[in-house]
Amino acid sequence: MKLISIHGLENCSNHDASIALFEDGVCTVCLPVERVTRNKHAINEHVNSDIIKKVLVYRGLTVNDIDIWLVPTTWNWRKHFIDESKVVITDEANHHLAHIAGSFYTSNFEHACCICSDGIGGRGESITLAYATRKDGIKTLKSFDFWHSQ
Repeated sequence: MKLISIHGLENCSNHDASIALFEDGVCTVCLPVERVTRNKHAINEHVNSDIIKKVLVYRGLTVNDIDIWLVPTTWNWRKHFIDESKVVITDEANHHLAHIAGSFYTSNFEHACCICSDGIGGRGESITLAYATRKDGIKTLKSFDFWHSQ
């Protein structure tokens, strides 16, 4: 099973966008847009056809090889020639857990305690503590609201 997950709002002015490829449950590629464009935080930039192509070519795949495209409600997947039957539209992920997942799943660790301190997350949190394992995924231990961390 091959799944591509698109993160970040299209034409968003304050969050980085990224793309991740999972093959049989293992994250094989995780590419933030800013790594391609070389613009820190990639403000107003989103996952486009060139970035999708980079991920697919890196793994020797085509658009048709992907079984599931997990995309946010705001991402215009139709312009990328993706088969509608393979698209799953979802709400945006928890901002801090997305940072933690990007770090943990691209590491060599089997388990880890994780901290994300990222100003203000999508739900008003400033710091999130989590425990991650390859077997059980990521579990939030504690989140601190932005207003209580100043």
